[in-house]
Amino acid sequence: MKKLILIFNLFLFVFQVNAQDLAARKYIHQIGLHAGFSTGTGLSYRYWPKKIGVQATILPIKFSKDKSDLTGANEFIGGIFPFDEYQEFISMGLTGLIKFNETKNLQFFGYWGNHYLITLEKDYNYDLVYHENKEEKKYNTALGVGFATKSPVSINLMIGYGAYDILGDFNLLPTAEFGIYYCFPNH
Repeated sequence: MKKLILIFNLFLFVFQVNAQDLAARKYIHQIGLHAGFSTGTGLSYRYWPKKIGVQATILPIKFSKDKSDLTGANEFIGGIFPFDEYQEFISMGLTGLIKFNETKNLQFFGYWGNHYLITLEKDYNYDLVYHENKEEKKYNTALGVGFATKSPVSINLMIGYGAYDILGDFNLLPTAEFGIYYCFPNH
């Protein structure tokens, strides 16, 4: 019985030291998926060495119906892409981050999000000899606060107030951003 108690205490001691080590780790490099109106949508990378950090997010999509392999791919996934003959969609975000406070499991931070969005559509109708190009560019920016879990897989929720489509129809609205990141431990 004494051996069992000793093994159990040793196990608890090792587990406690390991848990403290995980909580003390700094996660400088993070990569994941992010979706935001003012921070960008797509694949995201964060570099956050100390109090100040930066996040870059990008999602480029190019889709064309005149290539049979892409048309087949769109039909295979249920035709969810409502693209005409040709469409480009590019979402690029660059966000400044600043830590306000952090606990063992959570960090509270502020952000300044910048999102540049480009869509280009080309529509062809060969029967009516019809050709139309439609290009739309939008720039969104916002200030807000966010919360992130401090673990190897971090979940981020950001809320703020933003200016939408500054280059066109200017709007001021609340904003919400969400991200999930894998955090590389810094040894």
